[in-house]
Amino acid sequence: MTPSPPNLDGARIVRTSAFDELDDVGAFVVAHSEVLVVDGDHGVGKRTLISDWAGRQTVPVASVSLPPRQSSRDIARLIHAAVTRDAESDEMTERDLQDDLVTLLSSPGILVIRNAHRLSGEAAGQLEWLHSAAAGGRALVIEGGPGTATAIERDALLRGSVACTLTVQPLKGRELLDVLQQMHMLFLGAEPDLLVEIDTRVCHGLLLHWARFLQVALRLRQRAVSNGRSAPVLDRKFAKAVLAGMPATITRKRT
Repeated sequence: MTPSPPNLDGARIVRTSAFDELDDVGAFVVAHSEVLVVDGDHGVGKRTLISDWAGRQTVPVASVSLPPRQSSRDIARLIHAAVTRDAESDEMTERDLQDDLVTLLSSPGILVIRNAHRLSGEAAGQLEWLHSAAAGGRALVIEGGPGTATAIERDALLRGSVACTLTVQPLKGRELLDVLQQMHMLFLGAEPDLLVEIDTRVCHGLLLHWARFLQVALRLRQRAVSNGRSAPVLDRKFAKAVLAGMPATITRKRT
């Protein structure tokens, strides 16, 4: 999976085992208009995973990113705007939004709800009602970080409607090394023991952290080249410089 930060020249999407798992459960969920939950730690690559999967579907896909503290009208308005791309969603009453959405969501497609760990109880109830009222229409993919299961359980009917759950795990062992070496040439030339050490100390199998590492490394390499020096390879000396340039929110030890 290619992580989120921009300016990663030469980085590639790498298919992990999670891609195959999503293809499998996703095919069932879309065919039967069911509910799929995709959760996992922040930074494991859920957004990239779902974006890649959604981009390969043959039915319409709409995506909503949840803000904090949504009311039932808030989520109806957000879904309506995502499905119709219509700014007039802001002006409609909740009842009108519901009526329109039942019709819109009754046709084949996929609705992705992102940041579902923020889902309020009121919004969860609205989401379940819309999905049930539009039975046989759009599949519902609910994606979020830690706390997603708790958020969904705020509405018993939504919890009961979940057909499949895919938990995306941090990468480790041979799979982590394979992904890094395929992701970018910088990692391909590095000693595996060094990559393992960096992961153990800082990145913890999280692709977002590795993407930040790569982002800083590419910036330092470009600076070296601009100053007339050879582009450094990823050895211990260069790794130390890269780690020193990473955000403290990643490198600071947790207590």
